[in-house]
Amino acid sequence: MLFNSFEFAVFLPVVLAVYFGVFPASWERARKWVLLVASYVFYGSWNPPFVFLLAFSTGFDFTLARYLDRARSPSLRRAIVALSVAGNLGILGYFKYGEFLLEQWALLFGSVPYTSTFGWNVALPVGISFYTFQTLSYTIDVYRGEQRATRSLLDFAVYVSFFPQLVAGPIVRSREFLPQLAARRSFVGSDFEQGMVRIAAGLLKKMVLADTLGQLVDGIYLAPARYCGSTVLLATYAYAFQIYFDFSGYSDIAIGVGRLFGFRIPENFDRPYLSTNPREFWRRWHISLSTWLRDYLYVSLGGNRRSRLRTNVNLMITMLLGGLWHGAAWNFVIWGALHGLWLVAHRVVERRRPAAPASNGSLIVAGKKIAVFHVVCIAWVFFRSPTFDQALGVFSALANPGLDLTPFVGMCAGLVAVLAVLHLVPVPVELRRAYLRLPPIAQGVGYALACAALYVLGPATQRFIYFQF
Repeated sequence: MLFNSFEFAVFLPVVLAVYFGVFPASWERARKWVLLVASYVFYGSWNPPFVFLLAFSTGFDFTLARYLDRARSPSLRRAIVALSVAGNLGILGYFKYGEFLLEQWALLFGSVPYTSTFGWNVALPVGISFYTFQTLSYTIDVYRGEQRATRSLLDFAVYVSFFPQLVAGPIVRSREFLPQLAARRSFVGSDFEQGMVRIAAGLLKKMVLADTLGQLVDGIYLAPARYCGSTVLLATYAYAFQIYFDFSGYSDIAIGVGRLFGFRIPENFDRPYLSTNPREFWRRWHISLSTWLRDYLYVSLGGNRRSRLRTNVNLMITMLLGGLWHGAAWNFVIWGALHGLWLVAHRVVERRRPAAPASNGSLIVAGKKIAVFHVVCIAWVFFRSPTFDQALGVFSALANPGLDLTPFVGMCAGLVAVLAVLHLVPVPVELRRAYLRLPPIAQGVGYALACAALYVLGPATQRFIYFQF
């Protein structure tokens, strides 16, 4: 059930009507059951058996956290959190990395440790990378003493499975979400208005902008050698904006749907292509993942509390594993390695050069933003290409002479230029505020027209890119 599907357009109003219309605010437990059942129906619409895996992960970490909360022996507490880490990563590894590991085994030793007749035919549960990180962070937080284990299995199950952000984030911390479940919530008009605007903005980003650019990118990356260098370069820029509007569009919809129910889901993007260095980029891009990797991996490895060499090693390990989190393929490892080397190089240069003046000139700042954007685009080539050889093919095609003059290529070039300009200014935020100042009737007419335009003018519905992770 995709956010940009007719099924979801029916599903969401039904759940809202039951949540607010059938049960009063005093029936908190009943409302939580509505959210839990709706979330499991939403998740089961992809592959029903995997709801049992979601339920198992929920019960597993809920139980371990309860034991952690009562355990006093440091060795016992370490054993419990180690079991949580091993169990969560073991499940994730089996479903997501089993085939990849067997392929590498076969390349190294010429055989595989199982009967090749059956192969590795294991489906990847949608959203497993996201909800695994959520349950794992909860157990680690309890172990660190940053929060107490909840006594309510229902609350924890709603937190893990909350359908707006279950499949592709943002990754929500339990200490941010569980307290919200404790509050009584009534239907609030401002929450509904804010939520609807975010949903409309997210659908626009996905269905009109990202999917239109995706048609160009898919065609060119399928056979880059057939196109001239300028068109391949355009496709590289187009993919940078495609993945941004695709994923930030999903995040907008998730935040908006959560807001309809009165929940606050944290922001996941902050105009990342305006960054002036790699550290800033990762503070603006996929914020929930980058902060998760920082708090639970980088800090656990020692962070920057040890030698400079160890700090750089910790950065590389964090980014390599962050790349591998996105998928079981060497191209994601290379993507993570590029970002890791970039972060290490930036850290080394920052330490060695003299202190910068209080303010840089606008041309210097603009130059830094352009440079950062192009480094990110180079890394995106490996992220988008299925294999290393295909990524090299994209770079080789940049040298092809000529010019592909077709109406669609011209339209995409204009669209990329417009999106680049819009990324520079906070126009969408100002438009959102202006829209919310309109009368409710005018807003309703605007939503109706926007929905009609999205389904008539938008290209064929496509899955969100981050569903594969």
